[in-house]
Parts: sequence; C-alpha cells; structure tokens
Amino acid sequence: MSGAKTLTVGEIRLIKRMLALNPPLNNQQILAHFTRPGRDINHRVIAQIKGGSHSNLAPATLAEAHAYMAAAGTIIRPSPDKFVQGGVQGTAFELILDWWPVGQGLFATGIIRRFGRGSSIGWVFDCGTTSTKSLLDDAIMFYGDRRDHCGPDRLNLVTISHFDRDHISGFVALLRGQVVELVLLPYVPLWQRLMIAIENRIGATDEIFGFFVDPAGFLSGLEGSEIQRVVFVPSVDGEGPKPQPPDAPIDGPVDVGDGNLKPELGQPPDEVSDDLGLTAGSDPRVSFLAEAGRIVVPTFWEFVPYNDARMLPRVTSAFLSKVAPILDRFRTDHANRVTALDDLKAAYDQNFGSFSRPRNLISLSLYSGPLGVRQSCLRFGRLILLALGTRQTDFPNCTLGICFSTVPRDVTAFCSSSAT
Repeated sequence: MSGAKTLTVGEIRLIKRMLALNPPLNNQQILAHFTRPGRDINHRVIAQIKGGSHSNLAPATLAEAHAYMAAAGTIIRPSPDKFVQGGVQGTAFELILDWWPVGQGLFATGIIRRFGRGSSIGWVFDCGTTSTKSLLDDAIMFYGDRRDHCGPDRLNLVTISHFDRDHISGFVALLRGQVVELVLLPYVPLWQRLMIAIENRIGATDEIFGFFVDPAGFLSGLEGSEIQRVVFVPSVDGEGPKPQPPDAPIDGPVDVGDGNLKPELGQPPDEVSDDLGLTAGSDPRVSFLAEAGRIVVPTFWEFVPYNDARMLPRVTSAFLSKVAPILDRFRTDHANRVTALDDLKAAYDQNFGSFSRPRNLISLSLYSGPLGVRQSCLRFGRLILLALGTRQTDFPNCTLGICFSTVPRDVTAFCSSSAT
C-alpha cells in the first residue's frame, strides 16, 4: 500500500479539488484516477488529505481537475503533474467536436481549450436544418451549456453555409447576445441575394430582409450582440485549393497565445463595387478572404473555407448589364423597392427560366484541423474527433495523449440547401 508520501504535488492538489467537486466523488472514485499496477493507494490517504494534511498546497483549479479526469478516460495513465500549473511539462489541450442532432441538416461546434490555463477557442459551423426549428433551438441551447462548462467566454468563429429563410432566422438567434470575434459568410452578389430573398418569400418589409441587402450591417446591428469582424469568402470557379504537402511535425511547446484568429485577407471581387455596405473602406470591420485563404490560430490550428462557384447559375455580361439599372433603383429609391424586386425577378426568369434550378445553391464548406498534419503531436488530453479521414493513433514521442497520423487537408464538412 502506498501512502501520502508517495503522491506527487500534482496528485495531492488534484485530490484536494476532487474532494470539493459538486456532486462529490467518493474515495474509491478518486483513488481510481491514481491507482495503477504496482501502486495501490490506501483509502487513508484520502482521509489524511481531507483532514488537512499538506495544507501548504492549494487545490488544483476546477479546469485542471476536469482536464485530468477527462484525459484519464481516454489515455492510459496520464501524468497528473502535466495538468497542474507549475508542474506542467509540454502543452496539453482538450478538443471537443460536436455534431448536434438537428434532423436533416448540420449544426457543428468545436472548442479547444488549454488544460488548466490559457485561452479557449470556440467555433460554430451552421448549415441549418430542414427539420423542425425546435431541433436547432435545442442544439443552440445545449451548445450554450457546453460553453458554460468548457469555455470560452466568446465565440471566435461563426460560419453560415447558405441563406435559406429559416437558416438566417436560426443564425440570428444564435448570435443574439453573443460576443463574436469573426463571422464568416459566403460572398454572394447583391442581385443574387435579392433573388434568394424572393425565392424564400421574404418581402422588403420583413425584419430579416435587411440581411439580404447588407449582411454585415444587419448582423453588426443585432441587439445585444458584439460582432468584431465580418469576413466574406469569395466564390472559386474551379476545384478549389489543392491539398498542400503535409507540414512538418509540431516540435516543442504549442501556445495558442491570445487565441485571436488571423485571417489571410485579399481583395474583394469586382461585383462588390455595386454592393450596399461593402464598398472599399465603408466599414473597417468588413473584409474579404484571399483566394484559397485560411483563418489561422498562429502556430496551432487552421480553418479553410471553400465557396463553390460551380453551384451558382451561370450569368452573362448581358444579364448583368440588364439588372444593373434595376439594382441602382433598388439602392436609391427605397419607396419603390418592391417594384424593383419584381423587375429583378422578371429579368432573372427571362434569362434563366421561371423553373430554373434554385437560386440558393450556394454552400460554404469548412475544413478545420491542426497545423502540422502528419505525425503531429498535439498532446490532447481528451479527444472526441468525428471528422472523416482522421484516426487516433498512439505515438511514442507524444508526451501526453494522441497524435494525428494523417489529417488530409482536402477533407471538408460540406452541406448544401439541396441536400436530400
């Protein structure tokens, strides 16, 4: 039997915190986290710590205890001292990916937090749902509970894939009252956004019509919300970014720093010159991602979006010339916007046919994954990883946890409004 003298400082501090958990753990549950072959700890050790022994040691933080307990459920005998500040060697993170049950659709969220200290990163990828709205409402509520438990205190990245009426309404509900570092939207020209609104029977007097007129301005004006940046992803007419050669392994400590996102920005497409609220310099919070650009958490994580132009109706210069004066009237004559919308629909139907493919076939895909993708030791304590194309592999040079054997860059989470 081992006594208190055989426990490390990290173990004693973790036990102190476990004794104070609510609901409390019993002695056997606590001992199970520290017992291993050849080391059987006596129940009296818990009683001694509970009675005030080692009073010079403060309990571990709640986050440190949660991190260690999560790791113990995934990793064989994780080292307790790696999870307690002052005894951590290397860097340990927790990655939580959730695909919430929203019926026919997709609502996916992710959280990365540094065990016991440092910044957390949280993101949402919202493809909406064609099922009952209550499923999405429940998912938003449950994700809120997850954030309350795991952090972070703000949403770093929120992405919407397309612009259905119910989708936009759910997106607005998600953003209300939130602090959001960056909202990522597919860029769609004004004429096509208005056609999407028409197809969804959204009139000029509807509250969410403002989103289709000026997406960035509408979202930035949501009551109780603080949206710090809006970044548009221009469409790509082609195969999209080619998978890059695998990065070198991550060597040494990994630090998320302040957790702020660094988008790789570029020039706006030509259509922006006719767009409301998106002209150059109109709002310093609004920008455009570079072609094949990424959003990076420096040295650590990347988000790679893709806006597929091949899903859009093919337009000619003649059609754009025809709708240009209609858009001018829409922008300048607010009293007659309904008439301008009717004229736009007539021009569209004349060019493409009234039974043409749906106007809302836009769909923004989003890949996310670690920088350093082949044999990259990220030292995750607890890993819930459901993305296609990945697998969990024990790797001898990991100081803690899981290595990615291969995470291909071309694996994406994809959905579209035409999904069946």
